[in-house]
Amino acid sequence: MTTYTENRLIIEVKKDHNILLVNWQGKSDARNPGEFISPILHRCCTIARESSLSIHMNFVNMDMMNSSSISPLIKMLTEAKKSGQYVVLQYDEDSRWQRLNFNALKALQTPGKEISICGISSH
Repeated sequence: MTTYTENRLIIEVKKDHNILLVNWQGKSDARNPGEFISPILHRCCTIARESSLSIHMNFVNMDMMNSSSISPLIKMLTEAKKSGQYVVLQYDEDSRWQRLNFNALKALQTPGKEISICGISSH
């Protein structure tokens, strides 16, 4: 497992069978979070593509993400969509801020479920 940390944001990346698990925790409130997040997402896409892995990102343990943190995700999902990469994003549907942010990202889902954005209940 590889752990990336900046301020109060922790991103853990590990391979588990045919999946690259990317667990997000804490708060992403940097002024320009893309400087930290984008290279990690790029590495994840490269590893997944080279090893034929799907990417599963879990945001359930995120306490907060500012709107600037969504931009690197949109870019990554757009690129994944173009290349046919399988990506699943899970968020806490009981969290109002997560539900609002991730419902907006559902516009990037694909009919074949290559890109899938799912809310799960934490209760």
